[in-house]
Amino acid sequence: MKRSELITIFAIFGLALALNIAFVLSLGLKNSLLMPINPDSKMYYDLASQISDGKLTTGKPFFVAPLYPYFVGLIFYLFGKSTIAIIIIQMIMGSLIPVIIYLTSRNLFNNIPGIISGLLSCIYFPLIIYNSQLLPVTIEVFLISISLFFITRKNASLYNILFSGLTAGISALARPNIAIIPLFVIIAFFILRKRIGTKKLIIHSAIFAFSVIIAIIPATIHNLAVSGDLIPITTHGGVNFYIGNNPNATGAFHAPPGFPASPLEVVDSTSTSLAEKELNRKLSPKEVSDFYYRKGLDYIKNNPGQAIILTLKKLLLATNHYELSLNINLYFYRLHSLLRFLPLTTYGVIFPIGIIGLIIGLRENKRNIILMSYFLACFLTLIPFIINDKYRLIFTPPLLIASGITLYKLFEYFNDKRYRYGLILTSIIVVLLIFSNITVFDLKPGINFDRCYLTIAEYLFENGNYNEAKLNLESALKYNQKNDKVWLLYGLCLIKEGDNLEAEIPIRNSINANPDNFKARYNLGILLIQQGKEKEAVEELIKAHVIAPDYLPAILILIDLYLKNGDVDKAETLINSLESSLKDIPDIHYRLGTIKFSKDDIKGAISELASADDYPDVHRLLSRCYLKLGDNNRAIDELLIEERLYPKNPLLDDLRNEIDSVQKEK
Repeated sequence: MKRSELITIFAIFGLALALNIAFVLSLGLKNSLLMPINPDSKMYYDLASQISDGKLTTGKPFFVAPLYPYFVGLIFYLFGKSTIAIIIIQMIMGSLIPVIIYLTSRNLFNNIPGIISGLLSCIYFPLIIYNSQLLPVTIEVFLISISLFFITRKNASLYNILFSGLTAGISALARPNIAIIPLFVIIAFFILRKRIGTKKLIIHSAIFAFSVIIAIIPATIHNLAVSGDLIPITTHGGVNFYIGNNPNATGAFHAPPGFPASPLEVVDSTSTSLAEKELNRKLSPKEVSDFYYRKGLDYIKNNPGQAIILTLKKLLLATNHYELSLNINLYFYRLHSLLRFLPLTTYGVIFPIGIIGLIIGLRENKRNIILMSYFLACFLTLIPFIINDKYRLIFTPPLLIASGITLYKLFEYFNDKRYRYGLILTSIIVVLLIFSNITVFDLKPGINFDRCYLTIAEYLFENGNYNEAKLNLESALKYNQKNDKVWLLYGLCLIKEGDNLEAEIPIRNSINANPDNFKARYNLGILLIQQGKEKEAVEELIKAHVIAPDYLPAILILIDLYLKNGDVDKAETLINSLESSLKDIPDIHYRLGTIKFSKDDIKGAISELASADDYPDVHRLLSRCYLKLGDNNRAIDELLIEERLYPKNPLLDDLRNEIDSVQKEK
């Protein structure tokens, strides 16, 4: 490699790394935006923590793509559970991506387009931001870029094809939809058959497909071992497909009725319970995935017109400049860092220029079909699911590479005084730029900033920083006064600070903004109990239960209020109305035992309390049951257990006196 090329490589890497470091430092190393504040980041942090602690498997098939949790788990194992270590490693990887893109562009075209592509990659702002996040984007883009580099080398050897397939396959362990990439690459090889020969076509296709399979197979073996089902990578494909294809689908992430928004493991358990309820039987993870694939396909089959419109909407979202957030709002992050002052490239620039470059590349040299095949593999396999900024990044390397040749050709046409071609190319670029940068569905930077501040506030609240949380919630309210979750959390912050009377105002504001916010009604009920307004509290708790029949905190407080006021029948009726899954938990068994004890059904009480495990006060009540039955020894045994488990139980003194009184009588 020439000295000038090495200088170019170090310059591109240095620029990319400098921008990444500047972004992180402008936020501040302790800024909440660099912490795992969104649900998916929290999930990855928890999974990686378990892996670093030695729990290498959950005993179930992978629901989440496995590469990133193990990658972060290794970092945690080596450097401790520090997000700073992850950020540093990802910034280095992210800064290598422009270098790889430069080298790949040089493979396909020449040095100048390569430099242009490398520089565009350095200043591509979504990648700069995602490099600092506990999300799998950086490793996905890094691996797919390496795969592109190897497969596009001139006169690529079998080893190049092998390494390309392996890195593409490993990338699929982070972004499973690209596991289908061998199909597109084989089609590209077939188109090049006259150039490479039939023998090479067969050998290269076989090696690439084989190496992708080899990379994926450890996940398949794991899934087979723990479930007995053949699951290539993950079991969340069916759920994601249904989220993208149902009567309520929007083209972006929009949870179907009954589904929580995130994180993935909650979606996993919820989707499973909903599927089992609909089919009225237990399902394996593979059966759950298959169930949702069928539901999505049934929707498409039964509503072809709506499905076509939905697909067109997805295509529009996939080609539009707007960075549709899933985990983080890129515009919010840019606004709060020095990136807002810099002229950085955006998707609205890269996509139209890149598409033109892909076509120019094909006209220049047929071997550039490989570049097109990678783009199509990543782009087309996204459309059946959902569109967002994070998922689009996987196909930006081909676009960034192709953007370099577009701009180089534009310069070449005017430099060679081929003005006609230059003007035609300029016109095409302008038309596509306008198309890509129009505002669709009222999507524009600045929307949903209230949710961004809320996410930060939730993280601060969980970590006990209530004053800072309130400041962020106040910022959220400047953007949206009707965000019920913001009002609720503000009230909870006040409760944590001991200002219960003041907390009632924001919690009532939360209910006014959204009467169906059952958590707000529950917390209002608690505040009313503390104020001695039990009748009003019961009304709010009943409303919370009607809105969310499975919300256990409201159920338990409501039962306790009924029991306190002597409404034993109401308490029992409420318990009997619950679904069987809710009845079979210690909290409910304990309260049902209390009810049976109050009705002198001592054996029934013992049966319920025995199912309550070591729930607080269970053994004290069991002791009283045995006293009623005259079994003093068992009563004393249960008393001792309660004393050991819950020595501060205020009712223990009365029980001791009761036992002493019985023994004296004897």
